Amino acid sequence: MPRNMNLHFRNLKTLVIPHCGLRGQFLIWLGSSKMLQLPDISWNQMTGTIPSGFREFKFLFYMDLSRNSFTGEIPVSLTELEGLIKKNVSEERPSLGFPLFKARNMYKQISSFRPTLDLSYNKLSGLIWPSFGNLKELHVLNLKDNHLSGNIPDSLSGMTNLEVLDLSQNELSGEIPDTLEELCFLSNFNVSNNQLHGEVPEKGQFLTFPCTSFIGNPGLTCRVVAFIPPAQTPPPPPPSDKMTIMGWPFVFGVPTGFVIAVGFCFVSGWIFPKPEKRKVRVARIGR
Repeated sequence: MPRNMNLHFRNLKTLVIPHCGLRGQFLIWLGSSKMLQLPDISWNQMTGTIPSGFREFKFLFYMDLSRNSFTGEIPVSLTELEGLIKKNVSEERPSLGFPLFKARNMYKQISSFRPTLDLSYNKLSGLIWPSFGNLKELHVLNLKDNHLSGNIPDSLSGMTNLEVLDLSQNELSGEIPDTLEELCFLSNFNVSNNQLHGEVPEKGQFLTFPCTSFIGNPGLTCRVVAFIPPAQTPPPPPPSDKMTIMGWPFVFGVPTGFVIAVGFCFVSGWIFPKPEKRKVRVARIGR
């Protein structure tokens, strides 16, 4: 990607360049695009760190940097995006003028996108900042498959409109905060394949999440019947010797029963009736 600092796109609002085989470090020249609302550079080969300074992007509400090779910590400035903190942003979100396909969905307006931060499938390290809880208007936070460590902050319950929270395949430790039970709109939650321990919360939306949301954490326990940790998964039942619908006893039993039934019919004369004895009349000749 060009790194020319003299490039200026002051009125740029949408930048969508996924699957382009782009290499190099983050687009430094985007620093002058203060009107930017929706950058998507996913599925490329970008490297280096994600720069700070996003606090100046007042209208940015959607960012997809997934499927790259970014390293370093998550910039704290991503937790200070005004467009994800305040409900009403003065800048109008315009129509695209052309259909945009994203995750098998078609969009014609920027306002149709759910407020999102997707940093999944990178090489990011460090902590999940407690200040993420300030993003009250965020709907999707995806940090899957990185090298993030430390605890899950209690303050994430401040993201009151959050629908998707994916923290799976990291190196997180500690317990799942009970405060996350307060997220009423949370419909997709995943913390699998971490180093978490303790009890899984048992209220709110946590009653609806499958056990696959928690697997790969041997220290996690749960009193909810539907949740079975992988280490305690019962083995499959042994094969039964009883007659089954399609088992071998049934296969051999059907022809045997058929032969017996046909033989019975032959003996009883139901199939081929026995021939009747012909009556012989004897005529007497008179003398």
